[in-house]
Amino acid sequence: MLQSWLVEQRRRGRAYQPSFRRSQISVTWLGALLALALLGLLSAWSGMVLLAAPLGASSVLLFGYPASPLAQPRNIVLGNVMGALVSVMAVAWLGQGAW
Repeated sequence: MLQSWLVEQRRRGRAYQPSFRRSQISVTWLGALLALALLGLLSAWSGMVLLAAPLGASSVLLFGYPASPLAQPRNIVLGNVMGALVSVMAVAWLGQGAW
């Protein structure tokens, strides 16, 4: 019973899961690596922390599946800008003695 349920779930999951070619995976990996390495170098050069965890997820979405609604420039840019603004406001608020 469990075996048949697992087989059915695996079959259903493959219907929704897109398959990617090795070249697509390679471009995704290389693009994300270069983008994050560039941000790391800029961080080291400027002395400011420019890397954040959501940037890794955004770069994988952008390079891996650019046709996705989540990988559109509006969503990526505005999402990261909003996150940065909230972070800066939180740091400013905590830095003013609210801590």
